[in-house]
Amino acid sequence: MRFKKSISLLTGFTIALTLLGGTSHAATPNFEQGSGYSVGGYDLEAVQPTNFNWTRKSRFDAIDGNFIEKWSILGTNGGYPAVISKDGTIYTSSSGINATSPQGSPLWTFKDATNQPVIGSDGLIYATGGNTFYAINPDGTLNWKITFNGSVREFAIDNGNVAYLGSNSGNLYAINLATQKLEWTYALKDSYNSHPTVSSDGTIYVQHSNSGLRLSAINPSGTLKWSKQLNQVSGNQNPLRRGSPLIDKDGNIYVMSTGDDSTIYSVNSAGDLNWTLKLDRTASGLILDEKRNIIYAATSVLTAISPDGTVKWESDKVSLTPSSIILDSSGMIYLSNGVHGVSLITPEGKIHSTFNLGTTEYISIAENGDLVITGAGVKVITGTNDLHESDFPIGTENPTDPEYPNPEDPTDPENPNPGTPDPGTPDPVGDRAILVLTLSNGTVKEYDLSMAEVQRFIKWYETRAVGGPITFAINKHSNNIGPFKQRQDYIIYDKIITFEVNEY
Repeated sequence: MRFKKSISLLTGFTIALTLLGGTSHAATPNFEQGSGYSVGGYDLEAVQPTNFNWTRKSRFDAIDGNFIEKWSILGTNGGYPAVISKDGTIYTSSSGINATSPQGSPLWTFKDATNQPVIGSDGLIYATGGNTFYAINPDGTLNWKITFNGSVREFAIDNGNVAYLGSNSGNLYAINLATQKLEWTYALKDSYNSHPTVSSDGTIYVQHSNSGLRLSAINPSGTLKWSKQLNQVSGNQNPLRRGSPLIDKDGNIYVMSTGDDSTIYSVNSAGDLNWTLKLDRTASGLILDEKRNIIYAATSVLTAISPDGTVKWESDKVSLTPSSIILDSSGMIYLSNGVHGVSLITPEGKIHSTFNLGTTEYISIAENGDLVITGAGVKVITGTNDLHESDFPIGTENPTDPEYPNPEDPTDPENPNPGTPDPGTPDPVGDRAILVLTLSNGTVKEYDLSMAEVQRFIKWYETRAVGGPITFAINKHSNNIGPFKQRQDYIIYDKIITFEVNEY
């Protein structure tokens, strides 16, 4: 027989009072750039302290349905995704570096810096503008700056708290952030069009153009390690501007040219070419899912590539002009699809959903799963996030319903053995629970769920009290009549009076 035990009776009033006494911080683990990268001098407690020098996989589950625009601020296109601090402050580049609260209130603008902001381990916001590198205090005031002879652009920070800056003149600069001094300058002597990437061994990789695409490896001391010419073309076949060389766990570097020659190049840490892959369409970016060992390339379709250079799959068409691509912690791929908005693609290459926003440029993922969209200003999109890492088993092309792990034998999870149980042997306690919701209209709803599902509900409820998604989808499984593709019951936060969890 089964035994029930009530483990909690929570009301909106009680939870709200509890949460008012605390401060919201980013969840553990800390921000991770990927095993091939230098950890770097970033604020690792921040939600997303940088937009480059990492695999572009968030540690948070993003929303995947029931999209609602939470707030928006009109502005010009700054050309970069937002970075997000540990307290949820959103930093964007649009006619200056702009700080915006998680609720959408403008906080300050630092007008002199106009390029990609980065949140350092010291809490300062670093950015460039014109020929100057700026260190900005969290209140928007200047802390310090260094001025160069030519314009400087994107940068990465290594473990020694040294920032490596690219420049339009082709120079690579190394600035010690602790001493605020220039340590060295390396002249690439080419048009410089990419963001530097710092590997786990300290090597700095940059891609640049000299009648074609070249990849160079620079030692931390500022000397050349090696340089590799990857193609000899010019014109409309350029390096990926504002891109970042991608590094996998084995130290292989991946770069991509754009324009008519959208080609991916894989180079090992010694500078030898591993393989090339021509995509035959304009591409906008590369990201890496280390758990699945897959490289994703964003074009008019999403292409999944194995580390040996073979194509695993291509999605259906999503866009003519992709701009940005990012992964959430479940493995869902979020692709900016130009005139339409955001397309969500599963790790198996299926288009899960599309949210039409009009012109969309760049995507970041907030701690609560909201999408922060930058382009024509800033938009924050909220919704539901029902998909989790367990919904996409690694190595399985057709993930099974977690409620019914064996699709050929969809037994009732409440009674997996249709035979009569031994009355002298009690079932294990704590695997499942009855979730009872009392709504404001007097309706009482009961759901028989796994404890994992209940914990996700409680997490959503607590997150909503500090600004999370307003709705939560509960899977009713076999407790209603179909057939339906989904059995979702959408619960609105403000309608819940109390809820009770009875574990058994």
